[in-house]
Amino acid sequence: MRAFLAFSLLLSAPLSAQLAFRPASVDLGQVPVGARRLTTVRLYNLGAMPVLVEAVTPMDMSLTLPAPPVTDVAHWLAGMDSMEFSVSAMPVVPGALHGRLQARSPTDTVSLVLRADGVRIFISEVLADPAAGSAGDANGDGERQTYADEFVELHNSGPQTVDIGGWRLSDDDAPEADGFVFPPTALPPGGFAVLFGGGTPAAIAAPTFVDDGRIGDGLANMGDRVLLLTAGRDTASVANGSDWGHDRSLSRSSGDDPLLPHDSVPGVTELFSPGRDARIEESEAIETPGRAAATVLIVEILADPASGDAGDANGDGVRDTYADEFIELLNIMADDVDISGWSLGDDDTDDAGRFHFPSGTVLAAGSRLVLFGGGSPAAPWAFVDDGRIGNGLTNSGDVITLRDAAGDTVDSVDGSGWPADRASVRSPENCLAGCEWRPHRGLPSSVDRFSPGVAGSTQGAGMPSPSGTAADIRIAGILSRSAREIRIK
Repeated sequence: MRAFLAFSLLLSAPLSAQLAFRPASVDLGQVPVGARRLTTVRLYNLGAMPVLVEAVTPMDMSLTLPAPPVTDVAHWLAGMDSMEFSVSAMPVVPGALHGRLQARSPTDTVSLVLRADGVRIFISEVLADPAAGSAGDANGDGERQTYADEFVELHNSGPQTVDIGGWRLSDDDAPEADGFVFPPTALPPGGFAVLFGGGTPAAIAAPTFVDDGRIGDGLANMGDRVLLLTAGRDTASVANGSDWGHDRSLSRSSGDDPLLPHDSVPGVTELFSPGRDARIEESEAIETPGRAAATVLIVEILADPASGDAGDANGDGVRDTYADEFIELLNIMADDVDISGWSLGDDDTDDAGRFHFPSGTVLAAGSRLVLFGGGSPAAPWAFVDDGRIGNGLTNSGDVITLRDAAGDTVDSVDGSGWPADRASVRSPENCLAGCEWRPHRGLPSSVDRFSPGVAGSTQGAGMPSPSGTAADIRIAGILSRSAREIRIK
């Protein structure tokens, strides 16, 4: 998934000015989603004449200037001089993040390219108190040991493979330098890795590692704080345990969830499951009639477009009550999903009144698409209904459902009241249960009231470009209810 980030330095200068960034490019490497990485850059005036720096303006919510270089009306950069300032980047979704600082003058246009890899790896299971006897032999080496059978499991919930070489894991009772350092290890999307305190682990499907006899200072039964740091020393995940579960592990399926006793899910009897998620395996084994696996989620809804140009969500130059309403979908899986024959609509219409995606519609891993009520959207990843979505999205609330080709519900949203003049967004985007729906980040005076096809409120007025979408999307033309072969990728 890519996010395009842009900065503008608006400059006015005599013709002899010559600008240059040093360094000309910055690679921040791996940065955990939600963490900020700070770097320092310098803009040089290589000419003999001064240049007037009028503004330094971040254009995206993922980039900030903690100490803006221009705090007054303007700043003169003298000849053969330079100005230094800091830039911080915070990935909001996993995947490649690309940013650009651009400096312009009447004679120069120079750029600094900034990139990072947004990663989402979290501590998914912790066993701090192995049971007595053979039941506590978590590493499967035939011997139960208090510290050797303790383990910490990691899970990659992002859409891309991540090398965890150089990452550190320990508790907060041991110095950082004493933490376990992972060797070069490629952790695929959805993959697990396990660190045991010691022993000789056997029959563990995931990559398995062994510490020096205990993890950190040994995981305290009554509670501990376990830290996962990236090779760049950013905190990727923290597990706080006030009580580690007594004879069983604590686990979770998301880094934002609390750690719960491993056997707290109905039907799960195992005390631990290093290298696999028995909680998910059990929930998948329990079939729910009329409910399909959640592979594609509804992540943004605009039911009440603002009046005037600010409400022209589809970017066709005309604000329309129903045509500018939209629903955005996101493929949260690491694989492509064929949504041919899937339908989207509210609960006020029958199946015939729902929008049906045409044959050949494939949504690539991490990609998103948008269904507008009508109009003529300019974006190639947009679909258009017959003038309104379902019976038209009700401002005071509505139930919106996404169904697969068999008619089973893949996702549903029950909105008791949509925010006025702006979209509502799922938080976090990949949340499967107990999710929050929040008003879009745009301020009342801002045109950034929605962001169809884009993760978060990263765009201003009008339709965002493909470079600002959450994935590389290629599709030929705008689609309506007429069938057409397409592929979104």
